[in-house]
Amino acid sequence: MQHIFLKGIKSVHGEHVKVVRNSARVSFEGNQCKRGDRYAKQEISFPGQILTTTLRTTNPSKPLLPVRSDKEIQKTMLIDCMNALSKKVVRGKVKRGQIMVKSILGLGINIIACRSLL
Repeated sequence: MQHIFLKGIKSVHGEHVKVVRNSARVSFEGNQCKRGDRYAKQEISFPGQILTTTLRTTNPSKPLLPVRSDKEIQKTMLIDCMNALSKKVVRGKVKRGQIMVKSILGLGINIIACRSLL
């Protein structure tokens, strides 16, 4: 039997959820709302999150452009994605929502601009 404790960061209550694994069965205890339940199930099956960071630009007045992933990235891939993005430099104009990196590392997840750069 394995016990895992998670803090429901997507829950309005911020409750702690206890995940109990018995061979093939998984049960959740302590969740006070459906959001906390969904978060715990997702954390066990596909632990991922939206990647937010900045890209360097050639614009001296705005040297950094905030960007984010358009889908959640598995947590084991976050460092690899950050390393790939650290080599990227944005040149020219950018519109908010524009894809800056298409399918990062072949994951099918795009990196999009969070701000326009004119």
